[in-house]
Amino acid sequence: MAENLRARPLYLLTAILTVWTTGQFWLCRNAAHTLNAAAAFAAQRIETEHPSTYVRLDAIGTSVWLRAGLESVAAVLLPTIVAVFLVAGGRRWLAAVVAAYPAANVLGGFHDGASLGLGWDQPTAVQLWFTYGVIVDSALLLLIVGLLVKAMPERPEPGPTRWNFLRVVPCLIVLAGWWVTRHPAPTGHDWVWLGDAVTFTLVAALLADSVLPPAARAVSIGLVLPLATGTILNDLIAPGQIGFPATYFAHHALIAIGTAMYVTGAPKAFNWLVGATPATAT
Repeated sequence: MAENLRARPLYLLTAILTVWTTGQFWLCRNAAHTLNAAAAFAAQRIETEHPSTYVRLDAIGTSVWLRAGLESVAAVLLPTIVAVFLVAGGRRWLAAVVAAYPAANVLGGFHDGASLGLGWDQPTAVQLWFTYGVIVDSALLLLIVGLLVKAMPERPEPGPTRWNFLRVVPCLIVLAGWWVTRHPAPTGHDWVWLGDAVTFTLVAALLADSVLPPAARAVSIGLVLPLATGTILNDLIAPGQIGFPATYFAHHALIAIGTAMYVTGAPKAFNWLVGATPATAT
């Protein structure tokens, strides 16, 4: 009976992801057809006004919008996998922090950035569709986390959450200081980047202090988390992008590993210093 109750959220999760994926493929196809129709109309008008002119059209083919749909699926699955690691590691409802990836676009005023689904990039009413995309994708990740919490067996929390957040504060201070010096007059894109970076650092700290086995922590921090960040995803799904952004990936992986080493090593170093200090006679 308990297994059936735990399986129901997984069935619902599969259904929700299927609906979202189908919607993204449809939106990508609609965007391609809209652009093709607009280009054909413009070409016809030019040829009508200038009969001696021939306009050659390069229509957006099926393979283009299919690829965009597949990249959107990858973009939502990677944060989902990070959430699975967090829930499995005892950081159950704190896994909702992954929803901050699309939600960070609010900091840019919905003028710059990218949501998870490429289908939201419609050629008409661009900002309105982008706003819809951020809201839907953020709600989707929150719903995914809720279903994962219901479906996965509960594990003891690795430690008080407040201490985990206190240990990561120095990392955030360094990050904010570097960001301020680099962006004295920040644009909307800069604010979105800061939101992504803070989320990335918090997730790395939560994974490092989880109850996952060492191998699972290494994979989640050094491989999955860097791929799930907004910067890497934007590079992977950028139109015309060829190849893998290895430099960005290595940079993010090193930052994630460094954050994890600090979060796990700081308490041990403190305890060592306290233990090495001679007791004062009273």
